[in-house]
Amino acid sequence: MSERPINLRITGQIKGFQIALSLETAKESLKNDTQFLIGLIEEVGALPFKTEEKILLTEGPLERLEKELNVDKSTLRSIIGYKEGMVQIARASQLQVADAMCMLLFAYEKGFNESAIAFDQFDSLVKQNGIKLTYPLTTGIFNLKKGGYINAKLYDEEKQISLSPKGDEKAISAFKDYIAGKEAKRTPRVSKKIRNAKKRQVYHEK
Repeated sequence: MSERPINLRITGQIKGFQIALSLETAKESLKNDTQFLIGLIEEVGALPFKTEEKILLTEGPLERLEKELNVDKSTLRSIIGYKEGMVQIARASQLQVADAMCMLLFAYEKGFNESAIAFDQFDSLVKQNGIKLTYPLTTGIFNLKKGGYINAKLYDEEKQISLSPKGDEKAISAFKDYIAGKEAKRTPRVSKKIRNAKKRQVYHEK
């Protein structure tokens, strides 16, 4: 696993003014780059007085989606995956088609920071997620367009698919429902054996 980059920032003061120099470096170069920045500050007659090192957290698709949905990344990781420009939603084939398509579009756009997806690539996403349509994909997209969930002009003119604000809302709502349903299934149920024991206890108490 590659080291995360470090943002090195050194501040100094000269004649009552504060100056700051910064650069992005790596752990193995940190010492040399620190001396380099200090040398630049001293070169202009300033006195360096503060050094800051901050690891730059590389933001990936899940982190970006986490911000958009305001859902913990660990929860998202259990239902969605990203790999080489593709998105995989667990059990997407069991969702309503319109919900699944909007969720895929939302996850793709927000996760990869893209404004739209080409028709052929979206076709691959739908097939990869096992969403079985009883009609051509063009009909499914037409239904999304009719519902106001995608940018109709962009699709008609460029065959690029992009969610509209209404589509974003539908996708977010579908994600929330999906997650709520998944978490509800995790709620431990009282076993039949325990229920029967409680019934016998109540009977004896009577």
